[in-house]
Order: sequence, then C-alpha cells, then structure tokens
Amino acid sequence: MQLSKFGEIAYNSWNAIPNHHSNVEIGTFVIMPNHVHGIITIIEDMGRGTACCAPTVDNTKFQDFGKLEPGSVSAIIRSFKSAVTNQIHRSAEGNPNHIWQRNYYESIITSDEDYTRIAAYIEFNPDNWPHDEANPDNVYRNPKLINKP
Repeated sequence: MQLSKFGEIAYNSWNAIPNHHSNVEIGTFVIMPNHVHGIITIIEDMGRGTACCAPTVDNTKFQDFGKLEPGSVSAIIRSFKSAVTNQIHRSAEGNPNHIWQRNYYESIITSDEDYTRIAAYIEFNPDNWPHDEANPDNVYRNPKLINKP
C-alpha cells in the first residue's frame, strides 16, 4: 500500500499510540486509503505483567457527558483520530471536511487462533483494495477499467 501524505500521518500517529497510552501495545495494523485496521492490546497493571483483551463495554462508560473512561478502547481511538485530524488540518495539504467515519468497529480477540486469523486478515487487506467498493479504480464499479492495461 502506497501511503498518501494523510496516510503517512495516520501511520505515524498509530505507531505513536503507546507513547500516549503507556498501557497499550500495538500489534499488526495497516493504513488503507479509506480506513485503518489494527490490533491494540491493553495491558492491565495487575502486578504480574499480564495482558488482557481490550475492554469494549464495561470500560467505555462515560464519566460525564462527552468524557470517556481513560485507557478505554474508545478513548484510545478518539485520541488517535483527533491526533490525525489535527495534523491533517495543520498540514499544507488543506483542510478536508470529513476525515473519519463517526464510529469504529471493534472485536475482542479471545484466543491465539483468533489473533492469527485477524492479523492475517489485516496483513492481506491491501490485496482486497482493487475490489473495494470505495476504490474509485475498482474494475467492478467502473467497467471502462476492465480492459485497462
């Protein structure tokens, strides 16, 4: 995947997540032209150095309206999206109106087999880009490109 300038901003911001969230490790990830896939692991400080699955429901409670529980998946993703948006807006490339979809999809990885399957999906996601509905060069959406060399 050849990253655009905005893609490079997203890539660098994803890599910086552990710098801003000391209890987070990043795993396999890919920056696509219209979305991001990534694995994050939240490390609970239980005095044993053990990792746990990222909380999705119980840890995303709002403390006050608009304030997420620190260290939750929602807080981490909000921080990432905010950092990317701010850097894009400060860049010389302009000020796009819409950068992110409103929400995100998350899944809890419950086993080594799940991790392997999900990591492989992420790694090979760029291979699916030619067929992605959002790809303007998708040959199935644009019949003129079928015979394109």
